[in-house]
Amino acid sequence: MRSHAVAEWIVGRVTDKGRAASILGDLEELTPQKGRLWFWLSFVGIVLSLTWRRPIAFAAAVLATFVWAWGYSYLVMSIWRSHAYKLPEHSWMFASNVLGRIGTVLLTALMYSAIRYGVRDGLTRLTLVLTPIVAATVIYCWWQPAVLAVSIVIGILVAAAYIANKQRIREILAFTIVIVVGSAGSALASHVSSLYLHHLGYGRPVPPSAIWMILWISLCELLLTTLLVTIACSRTHGWLMGIEQLDSEIDCSR
Repeated sequence: MRSHAVAEWIVGRVTDKGRAASILGDLEELTPQKGRLWFWLSFVGIVLSLTWRRPIAFAAAVLATFVWAWGYSYLVMSIWRSHAYKLPEHSWMFASNVLGRIGTVLLTALMYSAIRYGVRDGLTRLTLVLTPIVAATVIYCWWQPAVLAVSIVIGILVAAAYIANKQRIREILAFTIVIVVGSAGSALASHVSSLYLHHLGYGRPVPPSAIWMILWISLCELLLTTLLVTIACSRTHGWLMGIEQLDSEIDCSR
């Protein structure tokens, strides 16, 4: 039946084909007794049981992205007003952009991976270790340069420890891919939004009529960054780490 094929195809997107065929086969056997309505209600319940962590993890990642973006923007403006006279403008802006993008990607990946795969997951643990380091660097490095140096050393030591352990090489590789994809995607989205605003003729100072347009473009930029980071997390788990657990198979205590 066409409905059976469609249902099996959908279930096959969130689990392996053999299990999908088995699940739908069991439902089809009971359908003559319980009816088509029961079949589709059971089908929806099965899909939700296999995927419920994903939308929750994505929503948490979106929230994390927005919280970081707001907090980071506030911090940068405060630092710029208080310490701009001490900092070379071009070096400061470059360092600020790099740290800001890495911090965004780290916090987004941490929230998504922790909910989607659990806190014992290798990528989650690595991200959990490095996120506070980057956050501390963002907060303190401008007036305490030693913080930046210490953070770099700690990051190198953590990476070396993972590389030295052959079982964790894939975790550091997956982490690197997530950081590169997320940061590059964030930079590209920011560049495209800047070009679009320039095309519309919005410059400085920003006219009141442009505020809502800028907010909308910023929203799209953050959503695109979140989407790229979460896709990178999911793909690296499947391709590199060999982990593609179903939501129903993840221990809730993790």
